[in-house]
Amino acid sequence: FINRKYKMQEVYQDFIQGGEEVEEMNKENDPFYEDLDSHVLIGHSHVHLKCLTYMIGFEESIMITNYEAHERGFIQVEIEPLKEDETAITDHDDDYFIDDPKELVGRSLTYNLKIISAKGIPAISARDVYCKFKVYLDKEYTATPKISGSHPEFNFSKVIRHNPVTQQLLDYLNSEALVIEIWGKQVVKERPKSAKDRWSSTMKKMFLNPYLSTEIRIAVNSVEALMQRMSEIEDLVLEAERNEDNTVNVNELCRIVNVESSLCDMTLVRKLIDAHKSSEASGNSCNTQ
Repeated sequence: FINRKYKMQEVYQDFIQGGEEVEEMNKENDPFYEDLDSHVLIGHSHVHLKCLTYMIGFEESIMITNYEAHERGFIQVEIEPLKEDETAITDHDDDYFIDDPKELVGRSLTYNLKIISAKGIPAISARDVYCKFKVYLDKEYTATPKISGSHPEFNFSKVIRHNPVTQQLLDYLNSEALVIEIWGKQVVKERPKSAKDRWSSTMKKMFLNPYLSTEIRIAVNSVEALMQRMSEIEDLVLEAERNEDNTVNVNELCRIVNVESSLCDMTLVRKLIDAHKSSEASGNSCNTQ
């Protein structure tokens, strides 16, 4: 994101200094372009591992925070210390319980890290959600499966072994935290229909109604003609704003508005609304019969 920010500033400075439109860039070099199919960082969770220095496990629901420290959900994490053969430690295994963390140095440390689920992931980023992390000196990330939804169930586990435990590792467990990154793809919602689309759909339904009179059909055609000219009017307004000498465009705009406004007779519009209501009532009556 930081690189994109500086690239945006560079593009803006070029525009200010040059006074011309910035040349069109491809998607790879455009800092303002974001691929909706790429993953975005939802937030981080910090898991403190000090309990492992006493060979004690824990299971907690840990907050997910974004770069502004705002809550973005919770993640369920469990850490379970294990024996060398990767079996669970019981109350009878006294040799594995530690009073002083320094006793761990030189010994083997094995534990199971579980990422069970997440809750409250923002709906806008709840597609193909997954977690990834690095433990201690790992060079590569470990990732969970990708699950869609605001409450994904990962049911992920990984057995981690440190043999032997060094003083450096012990310091890491005592003072550092395991950072789990939570990523997801943006959920693209279908854009709502424009007023023009909704109007066209309404007109289509009404014309299919056999109870629509000839007079009302004329009224519908009049209003429909006005609606079809709206896009032309909008284009003229935008063109007038872009051009310094916009007298011709404004005059043309006034001509269209003055001429076409005569089509929008309020009496016809009222008849249109009443006809729509009566046609629905007639249709429902026929269906009942």
